[in-house]
Amino acid sequence: MLSIKWTVKLMIISLKNQIININMTKLLLSTTIFFLFSFYSFAQEDIVDEVAKSAGTELTRLIKEMNPEAIFKQKKIISEQITQIKDLKERNLSFKKEIDKLKSELEKNKSENKKTLNSRLKAEKKNLLLKISASYSGNTLEYLIKNLNKISVKRDGELLIEELKNNSLLKKKFEKLLAYFESEQLLHNRYEEAAVNLAIKKVEQIRDSSVSIRKLNNNLKYYGKRYEGFNECINQINEIDRDGNAGTNQVIKEKKIKRISYEVAKYIKDYQLTYHNCPYISEVLIRIIDNKMRNPDKNINEIIKN
Repeated sequence: MLSIKWTVKLMIISLKNQIININMTKLLLSTTIFFLFSFYSFAQEDIVDEVAKSAGTELTRLIKEMNPEAIFKQKKIISEQITQIKDLKERNLSFKKEIDKLKSELEKNKSENKKTLNSRLKAEKKNLLLKISASYSGNTLEYLIKNLNKISVKRDGELLIEELKNNSLLKKKFEKLLAYFESEQLLHNRYEEAAVNLAIKKVEQIRDSSVSIRKLNNNLKYYGKRYEGFNECINQINEIDRDGNAGTNQVIKEKKIKRISYEVAKYIKDYQLTYHNCPYISEVLIRIIDNKMRNPDKNINEIIKN
């Protein structure tokens, strides 16, 4: 009987230690009570009351001791979790504020950088236009004619369009340059009397002491006579072709080439032809000589068309 009693007490003590150490639940305690009462049914009747009373007292005490601690621990865990959640929320809010601040600063920097860049570009453009304007205003018409062309003058005129509205002197200089280059272009084309006569009037209205303008005026006025002499030269070469083909006869070929070369050289000398005073005629004569040197029998009209 004593051994059974001490066994039960030892079991109760063991259960107490287990409950305290691992925070067992009410279910475990209930299971233990059921086990003990089951064990009681097999014990002798004279110790039942004592054992049951002792077990009930101990278990009741343990339950009372366990519940407040478990509840306190649970509340403490929940409280800690709530505190952690609050901390996380506060951190997230702080991070959000920092991110919003950084975004705001970034947008501000972008805006400021854009304004700075635009201001810088405007300043650079203004300086560039001032330099272009100064290059026209500060140089003579002769210098500009020798260093520019029609394309560059038109391009610069478009860049300076606002300034030209308010600067009559600069505008006049641009008009003179364009009149020069447009008139000079006619010397690169086949002669057209009406166009050349109109160009002569434009050049004469420039009224500048520029050597280039004076030469252009003379070349335009003389273009008609040069073109007539050019047609006579072509007729002479056609006459040589009509005298017969050289074929493969080397002697006749050389004689034909000499006759053609003489007519071309005579024309160049008589009309004082240079590439600068009449580019169109010069280019055609160069093609004629080149083709006739390789094939004296080639039709000259085909050469001129090309």
